[in-house]
Amino acid sequence: MFRKVIQDLGEEIPNDIKIYPVRHHLAHAATAYYFSGFQSATVLTIDGYGEFESTVIWKVKDGNFEEVLSLYASSASIGLLYESIS
Repeated sequence: MFRKVIQDLGEEIPNDIKIYPVRHHLAHAATAYYFSGFQSATVLTIDGYGEFESTVIWKVKDGNFEEVLSLYASSASIGLLYESIS
């Protein structure tokens, strides 16, 4: 599926490329963590919604992410509240 989308965009991709899907909030958390320079951190991601979550708290040590808390968009979304107000 991903290969077809990339090819439909007119891009060429190597045959040996590997694509790893990553959860929406994990992608945000990883970006914050890896650019922070810290060995360990607590990362809070707040969004309207990712796949299902709106808010996730991660405990990270040496690049290992552990999900501590996850709030679903249907019950508690600060991002969707902000979107409604603005």
